[in-house]
Amino acid sequence: GRTSATESTTARTRRTKSSKPDAEISAEPSVMMPEDELTRWTIRLALFAYAARLAFDLGRPRLPHRGRHMVSRGLWTAACLLLWLHVGCAFHFEHHWSHAAAYEQTARDTLAVTGLDWGGGLWINYLIVATWTFDVVWWWTAADSFARRPLWVERLWQATLAFIIVNSTIVFES
Repeated sequence: GRTSATESTTARTRRTKSSKPDAEISAEPSVMMPEDELTRWTIRLALFAYAARLAFDLGRPRLPHRGRHMVSRGLWTAACLLLWLHVGCAFHFEHHWSHAAAYEQTARDTLAVTGLDWGGGLWINYLIVATWTFDVVWWWTAADSFARRPLWVERLWQATLAFIIVNSTIVFES
């Protein structure tokens, strides 16, 4: 989802909480807090594991089938777990475990980028995290079934993730 949107959210939240006039705030250098870095790095590592899994699968390494399967599944699982950590960091540090606060921030970000005052992107993020989790559990519990799923399902899933990643890292962060 708009996973990296929390990076700009942190800066806006810190500016909003300040008592200084806007002119003074915008002139200040951005100060990164450890929790900001943790939120950023969990999603960066998740994206790295995701990209590594795709590169590994596309590279068709000369490992036996079982070895390829284990490496790919391990990277996919790591990416999913890191996404969960990112969501946890964002909800803990940014939204203080409030769905309403996360929804309002998503609506503000969406309004700023698209002109549409809508926080429904948060529900899309929830759906992505749940679907990815299902995908990982399916691969670990029924690897044969997972391997036989239609190619169009995998392509649709990867296209959806690519769309979400592009929107969260380029469109909403530019």
